Amino acid sequence: ANEAEVTFGFVDEFAIPERAVSAESRSIAQLFIDAKLVSSKSEARRLASQRGLTLNDEVVTSVDELVHPENGWILVRGKHDFAKLVVS
Repeated sequence: ANEAEVTFGFVDEFAIPERAVSAESRSIAQLFIDAKLVSSKSEARRLASQRGLTLNDEVVTSVDELVHPENGWILVRGKHDFAKLVVS
């Protein structure tokens, strides 16, 4: 379970746990691993194929795409696991 409070389908943005990540480019799968939302790249691939991963309100379809993380990005796994990125 996650600390984020879900009320009527909306998430209280202040209750989303923050995860510190480095500023270097990485695959979306690695980003979800670093944010501690998935434990492996294969889990990220499986969830993406089931439309279970979201990055900034966009459904992730390819976890192999390279991204450059930015402060404030919201990552979602399923319906109840959230993380807000803090780039260090």
